[in-house]
Amino acid sequence: MTPPSPPPRWPLPRAFALPAAATALLRWPLPRALALPAAATALLAATGCTPAQDYDAKPVLDDLVHVVILPTLETSATRSADLSTAAKSLSDAPTEASLTAAQDAWRSAREPWRNADGFAFGPVETNDFGASIDWNPAKPEIIEEKIAAGTSIDSAYIDSLGTSAKGFMALEYLLFDPTGDNAAVVTSLTGDPAASRRAYLAALAENLAGKTATLETAWAEDGGNFAAEVTGAGDTSKTFISGKAAIDELVNQMVFHADALLNTRIAKPAGKLDGGTPVPDAEESPRSDNSLADMLSSLAGIQNIYDGTFSGADGLGISDLVRAKNPDLDDRVHKAFADAKAKIEAIPPPFRTAVTDHPADVDAAYESALTLKRTLATEVVGVLGATLRFNDADGD
Repeated sequence: MTPPSPPPRWPLPRAFALPAAATALLRWPLPRALALPAAATALLAATGCTPAQDYDAKPVLDDLVHVVILPTLETSATRSADLSTAAKSLSDAPTEASLTAAQDAWRSAREPWRNADGFAFGPVETNDFGASIDWNPAKPEIIEEKIAAGTSIDSAYIDSLGTSAKGFMALEYLLFDPTGDNAAVVTSLTGDPAASRRAYLAALAENLAGKTATLETAWAEDGGNFAAEVTGAGDTSKTFISGKAAIDELVNQMVFHADALLNTRIAKPAGKLDGGTPVPDAEESPRSDNSLADMLSSLAGIQNIYDGTFSGADGLGISDLVRAKNPDLDDRVHKAFADAKAKIEAIPPPFRTAVTDHPADVDAAYESALTLKRTLATEVVGVLGATLRFNDADGD
């Protein structure tokens, strides 16, 4: 999915690896496969709860599909199409105004894409969309080589390229200067010598829009209808033999992405996985300084699945299942989400300088993300009787 270091981002596995370094950081001896961790068992015994699997998953799954998943994918496809339009306008007439519009469209499209972290299974995996849409890091040397080759560049050509030369991060490379010098970006796109660069930019955005639209269609009820695999869990679904199996998948996605937030997005750049020395270049979106926004969007995506909410709409979510079993735990999960959000928002931007100049703020965000990850991976898993899966996930 992603290179071995930093830990994997995309495409997301159905089960994720917990690196030894991350395990040490979590300070919690999680086994490679568990139905109910010992810590969660003790907690449930103390509160008088038992690991229940007798909940009615269907109403929750119906709402998660119709209130969260389908609207998120529709928003992602729409904003990616807007990005393609803005990139084409920039390619046709490079100016600082058209560049700013394209940069804004890039950031806007990132938000719902990162929101989709909460349900990165099914078509994302089977069609390898994650890697082709958002492989990180992009490789500038390969991008420059393709631009210089003089090949006829269109979306089909972009499709033929490796993951490190396309998607969001390749677009970030072409749209943003690492020092924030927009004039330099416009100059790089100006004149006949830059015709291939402009064509590459427009084709990248068109290809990205096509991928997000195809992903939306794969889930849509009037398209590939993977939605029915979730709502029909335990009945008509060929993917999920029970409603619990579908809930387990969603819980695993929440835990996986809480781990990615903790280790890939915060701990790695902060140096917590490399002997304490910050690694600013390891941040998720370095040229655009969008890393903090990426963290918040991913966190929101996890919480959207937990709460059954998206863009003001509110349905049933994992929270309702948890609350029926243990209201105190549900309150603490919501507190953990709120605290993680507040602590990330408190980090002075940009993240690349915060890891060295504001380590206390970064540490506070790390600790809050750690609390969230632990709570989801032990207590939520335990109260739902879920199976948390761990597996090696190699990237290239």
